[in-house]
Amino acid sequence: MVSIDYLSSGVYFLLQKQIVVYVGQSRNPLSRIGQHTKDSSKVFNGVKILPCDTDKTTLKTHFLTDKTHLQGGYLD
Repeated sequence: MVSIDYLSSGVYFLLQKQIVVYVGQSRNPLSRIGQHTKDSSKVFNGVKILPCDTDKTTLKTHFLTDKTHLQGGYLD
């Protein structure tokens, strides 16, 4: 069982056919992802959440600028 506190803050990835189509950050990623489901401009069929206590902006920037963790758009 996953603790809600565990997911209280983090960087999240929206995936379409396992390819990253959006990277976001939130203090409440589950709620924020729920908002994205209502946004027709965001098409995705999967989600990955990276919980973090560190500065989410720095972590998100890392994932957007250092794409070595992506293989053809796929999240390693």
